[in-house]
Amino acid sequence: MSSLNAVQALNPFNACSHALGRENLLPCMEVPVAHTRRIFAAAAAGLMDFVSSAGGDPDTLLSAVGLDDRSLDDPRTVLDLGDYCRLMEQAALETRNNNFGLDFGLQFKPEKLGPIAELVLASPTVGMALENLARYFPFHQQVTETRLSVRGEWVQLDYRIIDGRIMSRRQDAELTMGMFLNILRRAFGPQWSPDTVHLEHPSPADSREHGSHFQAEVYFGQRTNGIVFRCRDLSRPMPGCNLAGEPL
Repeated sequence: MSSLNAVQALNPFNACSHALGRENLLPCMEVPVAHTRRIFAAAAAGLMDFVSSAGGDPDTLLSAVGLDDRSLDDPRTVLDLGDYCRLMEQAALETRNNNFGLDFGLQFKPEKLGPIAELVLASPTVGMALENLARYFPFHQQVTETRLSVRGEWVQLDYRIIDGRIMSRRQDAELTMGMFLNILRRAFGPQWSPDTVHLEHPSPADSREHGSHFQAEVYFGQRTNGIVFRCRDLSRPMPGCNLAGEPL
């Protein structure tokens, strides 16, 4: 199914006009394939250049996690999610930057994510874009739960890996929240910021950079990773797309 057809197959997300007084919850979509945990290499687009610019050695990094540069050449290449998370954790060590995932995610342009980005950015409205992101992200990255919920005037976009074998995933969580933030800023404007950001892992020794980067209060040790914000006009057109669903 093309990204356009996938968008047109969904019902409009009209939470802003109907959410008051009740809870709207988009069920999480879990990939129905047992024992697989794949992620498209598009999620690592630009990683080697970013590592180099941060003072790291890409070859040393790839060798440490048992990958080679061909693994990341094609954004359609499928990687093991465990390897991807280890790659990001090792990148933090290689660059001596504990906030590597945060920095990498916040500079990551939505278009680089491949088909999931095409689907989201081609959505006719902001609300549908967020619904598509929550519904289909687990098909870009397996063993993953994403959830979009609206409670009164509050909107929450959640993300977490549900494979208990992947224990070290701080860098992945922070980079994914950065990626999601960039999609929201594409929708609402480059100066937009959420009200709060939730992260599963414990607070690092110095968390001031997180609040500064997200321009929001950041809470650590939460049950999931999420971005929380007051409900805006989610029926507004998605920038760069007309209501017929064709990118401008």
